[in-house]
Amino acid sequence: NPNYLTLCLACYYCLIRRTELTKIKVRDIVLKQSIIYLKNEYTKNKKAQAITIPDNYMPTLIDHIKKANNSDYLFSNDNYSPGQRQLDPKRISDEWTKLRNAINIPKEIVWYHLKDTGITELLLDGVPTIKVRDQARHYSIVQTEEYTPKEIITAEAEIKFNSNCF
Repeated sequence: NPNYLTLCLACYYCLIRRTELTKIKVRDIVLKQSIIYLKNEYTKNKKAQAITIPDNYMPTLIDHIKKANNSDYLFSNDNYSPGQRQLDPKRISDEWTKLRNAINIPKEIVWYHLKDTGITELLLDGVPTIKVRDQARHYSIVQTEEYTPKEIITAEAEIKFNSNCF
């Protein structure tokens, strides 16, 4: 289902939560600025935020909304396509469970792992933690740092080889 794939990629690339995805309208997308504007009433923390749309997700998103009206939900109850009927967040997880079972993904891999993996990939790609925190809308940088893979945590050469100590 290309519409469901587009929804999953919004979680992975834009780090948008399941419930937030069900509230976004097509008019909240500003293609010229490469952002999705999340209104405060959409978000978990009740703060408005502009989310960056990565270049590699942009063609998928543009294709998804090409026939949509500005008043449409970005992902509706009509097979995840843009439409007038708001999508129930539970339906996203239920669809994930069906997909996971159909292609034998372990039960431990839940839908929300898309966002977790997106965060980890950004950190591995060298995106500053503060920028990842802002994209993920984490309350604290400590929360974002929990996603830092062990292989990219290294000793700082300037500290390790400081001969001025003792």
